[in-house]
Amino acid sequence: MLTLALASTLLRSPEDHGHGARLAAAESPLDKLVRWTREQIRYRRALHELRRLDHADLDDLNLARIDFPMLARRHARGAEPFAQPALVHAA
Repeated sequence: MLTLALASTLLRSPEDHGHGARLAAAESPLDKLVRWTREQIRYRRALHELRRLDHADLDDLNLARIDFPMLARRHARGAEPFAQPALVHAA
């Protein structure tokens, strides 16, 4: 029974729970667990997608594989993407 309740909780967004306006300090342990679990799911999905890129794509994006965990964590937490300076190619 608890598994079903937890699964349905994970599938709904925080707005569905009416917790959208609740302060983070007032979160219940279950709310914290749900938020952490969602972040872990987003992190693992982002990391999986990044690992699917080939070397040519990484060169085009100016990324190294060592950057993947940091980029995936930033995505999972909803941080703003990095703004990389434009590359100037000599003609």
